[in-house]
Amino acid sequence: MQLPTPNSSTLHWSRILLAGAVVASLTMAFVYLAIYAYVIFYPLFGQEGMSSEQLRPVVTFVGGWGARFFLIATVLAALWVGRKVEERARVHGLLVGLIAVAIVQTIVFFVYPPVTPEELSIYIALGLTGGGLGALWDAPAWPVKSMERAGKSAAR
Repeated sequence: MQLPTPNSSTLHWSRILLAGAVVASLTMAFVYLAIYAYVIFYPLFGQEGMSSEQLRPVVTFVGGWGARFFLIATVLAALWVGRKVEERARVHGLLVGLIAVAIVQTIVFFVYPPVTPEELSIYIALGLTGGGLGALWDAPAWPVKSMERAGKSAAR
């Protein structure tokens, strides 16, 4: 599914949406699995029962690591998309980050409403940063990558 743009090149929406959905899914899975692992293994190392007051600091801690995981996953997804499309890698990377933010925040909105402006702004910043970094590593501005692409174009 490719939509035309004002420039002659196209955006690869299928790759962008797939990468954003994978980032969001992996981030939510990481957070849930970390919390459930703590709840399951807590009796082995701690006391027998667990109250919601004891769980709250763990959820906060894991949520912070979830944001870090989101950033790393976004960088890797944007890098993957940028390498596959070879054109307009920066735009594709930024869109991967924004789509991932939209999906994660939609899940949070329906599971743990409300979404706070602080959380939303943090995730938007992480998504844009991750998408930009992932695309930057594969952008044609790097001399070696530019020479490789120029060689491919000349060979055609």
